[in-house]
Amino acid sequence: PAGPALPSVKRPTAKPSGVFQSHRESDRIQVMPRSGAMAADSYACLAHLAGAGFEVIEELPLTGLVIVRAARADRSVQDSVSRLEAMPWVDWAAPDGIVHAAAAPNDRYYELLQWNMRAASLPEAWGITTGEERAVVVAVLDSGIRPEHEDIAGKLAGGWDFTVPGGDPDPTDEPSLDIGFSHGTHVAGIIAAATDNAVGVAGVSWGASLMPIRVLAGDGRGSEAWLAEGIRWAVANGANVINMSLGTDESPGQALEDAIGFAHSSGVIMVAAAGNDASSKVLYPASDSRVIGVSATGRYNELAGYSNYGYEIDIAAPGGNVARRYKPQDAVVSTGYIVSPSKSECGYMWAEGTSMAAPHVSGVAALVLARMGPMSPSDMARLLRDTAVDLGMPGDDSEFGAGLVNAHAAVTQSTMDRAVFAVYSPEGRVVSTVGCGSRSDRSFELQCVVEGNHYLVGWLDVNQSGDIDTGDYFNVVPIAVPSGGANVQVSQFELLYLESAAQVDSAIRGAIQSVPGAFHEPFAIDPLQMTGGRR
Repeated sequence: PAGPALPSVKRPTAKPSGVFQSHRESDRIQVMPRSGAMAADSYACLAHLAGAGFEVIEELPLTGLVIVRAARADRSVQDSVSRLEAMPWVDWAAPDGIVHAAAAPNDRYYELLQWNMRAASLPEAWGITTGEERAVVVAVLDSGIRPEHEDIAGKLAGGWDFTVPGGDPDPTDEPSLDIGFSHGTHVAGIIAAATDNAVGVAGVSWGASLMPIRVLAGDGRGSEAWLAEGIRWAVANGANVINMSLGTDESPGQALEDAIGFAHSSGVIMVAAAGNDASSKVLYPASDSRVIGVSATGRYNELAGYSNYGYEIDIAAPGGNVARRYKPQDAVVSTGYIVSPSKSECGYMWAEGTSMAAPHVSGVAALVLARMGPMSPSDMARLLRDTAVDLGMPGDDSEFGAGLVNAHAAVTQSTMDRAVFAVYSPEGRVVSTVGCGSRSDRSFELQCVVEGNHYLVGWLDVNQSGDIDTGDYFNVVPIAVPSGGANVQVSQFELLYLESAAQVDSAIRGAIQSVPGAFHEPFAIDPLQMTGGRR
């Protein structure tokens, strides 16, 4: 019996172009039957394949493809394709390339312990870029680092220590027993630990280099003057991004404000931690509008109990929240250097704080720069905000800013202005394709929509395949148009990442079930009927 209508079942009209290359050759071959051939006599078609020396692996009903491989190992894929296309009932045949939707590093603690990377959509982002296309240097203004750490060694691009008179080119952290660990080493590992090396942890940007600049002494304290000097040193020595997992609750002095202005006007992106006092006062420099201020979230995307908040917050990122469940694994694991009376050694350790949240954002900024090239600090801040996953109150708020950093959306520039839209009736008829909305606050206005209950559908074709598929952004929400029709305002419309095309059907069913009394079947979506609006 026939099932309910499924969305996005448009068959390819032409043989795949090969624009998107697989990572290695597959022995699988896609076969597209001519229209109606399988319906007329599928047994004869399959028997023809078997008789010609092909093994049928699977049939895919939504695309209409038959997947085969040559029974003879000595027959090349291209030869097999030619033989298949000579069959009268075959429209086209093509190699079935192997694609990787997300990259999974082999670092020892990644899969089990690094929930924070998944929270920030980094596995999906790594399927697009690991940050190795262009050289990007992230300056870590902190307590210094331990250069001998196995996941830090080989990642360094110079550095300086401003905590000793006259300065020193060796920014090695020497934490006191009271502090107990190297704060800067932990922060640096989140940004760019050596990744996919079968040891330790994964960093956000696999390709970025680290520039440790020591502005905090062994007791975890520093001065505004050291910080101002460190910012200027980072700019002068080629840093593209400056991470500052530190701050002050005092009004900044002129020297520090001027240094921030110098870095901003020089095109260097600055990221800073909001603070860990559960206070509405965001620390400086996170509170400076020229700096991306970051609050912290826990494993469940809640605001961490310690995180500062306020209107100066731009974005949120994973920082850990142990107090929610009192489990250490709800903190963030990264590279560490642990100090005790008996011994001091490099290793891996848990820590939580907005100090851990900020480096996620710095690492994502490094990924974006590696893939897209130079970008002004203002444009970077806008991109990160406009691609964030909204949390808390709809729209921008004082706890999460624009929302949780979304690495995949950022590196693919998946902003609302690139999406297409349509309004469907319950019967599956398009009743409006005109959408006017805002890229930043994701509000939406639909024009000339007829009266009744409808569904607003949005889609961003990330891979430009022409089909709604894995890796795209999609959503559907019910809307009610009042008597007389005219224009309709949607307060916020957020597109969601598709882990599989099956989620499209689930999203439509969920939208239908959210409307009282709506008992109709899911409607089919034709991507060709969706249009972009002015945003």
